[in-house]
Amino acid sequence: MVASPSSVDKEIADAGMSGRPHVVILGAGASLAAFPNGDRNGRRLPLMNNLVDVLDLESLLASRTINYDATDFEAIYADLCESPDSSALQQSIEQRVYEYFRALEIPDEPTLYDHLVLSLRGKDLIASFNWDPLLFQACARNYLKMELPKISFLHGNVTIGYCKKDKKAGSVPGTCKKCHKPFKRTPLLYPIKKKDYGNDPFIAATWRDLRRWLKGAFMVTIFGYSGPASDVEALKIMKQAWGKANTRELEQIEIIDIKEEDELRLTWSDFIHTHHYQTCTDFYDSWIARHPRRTCEAMWNQNMEIEFLDDNKIPVGLSSEELWNWFEPLGKAELENHRIDQLSGKITLQSRRTSAKSDTNNANTDMKKLPHLVIAADWGSKKKKRSMVQAELGEDHCYHVLCPKPVGEIKTFIDRIQERLPEGRTALMGFDFPIGLPREYAEKAGLKSWREALRDFGGEGWENFYEVSDNPSPRQPFYPKTLKGSSRTVLAESLGFNNLDELLRVCERKTSTRPKAECLFFTLGPKQVGRGAMEGWKNVFAPLIEKESVKFWPFDGSLDELLNKPGIVIAEIYPREAYSHLGINIGPGTGLAKTRREDRKKVRDRFFDAADGQHIALSKEARSCIRSGFDSDDDFDAMVGLLSMLKIVTGEIEDGLPNDDPLVRTIEGWILGQRPQGTSARHLDR
Repeated sequence: MVASPSSVDKEIADAGMSGRPHVVILGAGASLAAFPNGDRNGRRLPLMNNLVDVLDLESLLASRTINYDATDFEAIYADLCESPDSSALQQSIEQRVYEYFRALEIPDEPTLYDHLVLSLRGKDLIASFNWDPLLFQACARNYLKMELPKISFLHGNVTIGYCKKDKKAGSVPGTCKKCHKPFKRTPLLYPIKKKDYGNDPFIAATWRDLRRWLKGAFMVTIFGYSGPASDVEALKIMKQAWGKANTRELEQIEIIDIKEEDELRLTWSDFIHTHHYQTCTDFYDSWIARHPRRTCEAMWNQNMEIEFLDDNKIPVGLSSEELWNWFEPLGKAELENHRIDQLSGKITLQSRRTSAKSDTNNANTDMKKLPHLVIAADWGSKKKKRSMVQAELGEDHCYHVLCPKPVGEIKTFIDRIQERLPEGRTALMGFDFPIGLPREYAEKAGLKSWREALRDFGGEGWENFYEVSDNPSPRQPFYPKTLKGSSRTVLAESLGFNNLDELLRVCERKTSTRPKAECLFFTLGPKQVGRGAMEGWKNVFAPLIEKESVKFWPFDGSLDELLNKPGIVIAEIYPREAYSHLGINIGPGTGLAKTRREDRKKVRDRFFDAADGQHIALSKEARSCIRSGFDSDDDFDAMVGLLSMLKIVTGEIEDGLPNDDPLVRTIEGWILGQRPQGTSARHLDR
């Protein structure tokens, strides 16, 4: 097809889908396709069925007295692992493998891998199962020219080292930029069925990346990876991250492989929603090569906007300089699109005020006093029910909102945010579970401060606090284990109260805009928050309680005070409360259910109203997510929570903290933006 100049120009300019990623999964077949004639020195790229021959392992295997099939390295290695007297031979084979792959060098002229990395953007991910260094080498010689995708090596890589102390990776030989000690080689995972993806911190981090990117991916390309039987655990993780195929009604799967389409369709059926897939045998016929750096935009325009697209194919045979010049207009358009997005949402931010007595004449906010990152986490009791949305403050005084994505491993959640935070800046994080204790319960239990209680819970005298029981007590209050036979009356009476209303914090009581919240200690049913609070307190907050850089609102000070200091500020958010901040009317009694995508679509205008003419810029991908009704109600609530938080930190509405109740600041806490009973949300003069 001959590309129409106007069509190509339009595609180059359309760089707006900056949130949802394109994930590319590489297997050994991809390296073979990229280097059919071998590396720079003619060294062949082996597959599992010819690795014994290519690496000349016959000489090492000659000492074995059993018969083996030289075309089945997986069976050979599995046999060695199960033989107690084969450890020396196993080590010799692993050393031979490492030395062979380590010696591979990328040719001087641009290769398929150069074309691949240049055709994706920083929002995208290439996850490789390959040990060879050629993909890394392609990135190394192109990264100064264009923004490149993130790279993860799922089975380790011969050219990558890792510092466990500082959790930094880099090429070997090389040193950690933080501690200046030499990187240690990352392990190579060999073809055995029971691989441990969580034991090594580097490998575990690469799989966390893949899970996170897959959850939010709009497109997935599988290139030269067959999903072998020895990767059963890998496939399981990928399926869990992707979710059920019937929920992926907008996403697209692409498979680049020489096998027949019917076989590929069967292999990857768990990932494919009806007809939303395509196959090809040549990378240069793939969507990536036909629409470089615009893969998601082009797919959206074709499938959703019903546009007829011409190809903007990567030219083959160019020198490196010529190739970079060809890609240059695409990169410039991305920068220009980012600049326009920033300017379109730019306003003069009003100072935050937490009291009606604040000076309303002060209309300018010092940028340093605003949190650099604002993050809302919708927190379910199960990992797959935890979503987050984040916004970053740009130099234009505008918050740029990304699409929802999984929270990921909760024990490293705060650390991951801190790593992204520039030195001297602040992040405000909202969690959708109670942060505080009912005052009546605290009094009976002898607790004077939520902060001090958090230090004690799980320790001496409170060993069973985080264990759910069918026989609750003040020091083991979470109840029940099973819904059958359970009663809220049992919980109340076991803790020394007449009913559960006495165990509600002030901010949890019924208001003019929403019903009362569920009791903190009740752990079953659709409204329960107890299990989420237990997970959050025990595994996220308690390990951080002594860290100076982590503060809890309102226990450690007013919102203004805390946001003026560098570090992390943690606050409680509640989606049902935030609905009123955005004018969203959904839930019981409205005829709309947030669990239904079509109903979520019916209130999508409220999200755009929240950003219209304000200090919030929704990325094109975030707008697409909102228009489509979100992938889940968890994503819906996370976005609601974030937009509510942004209204608060920029001074459009108050944080709502009562000034006349000291127990709120010591024991109970408060829901961010919750207005005291008898009042409505106070929108400050703009």
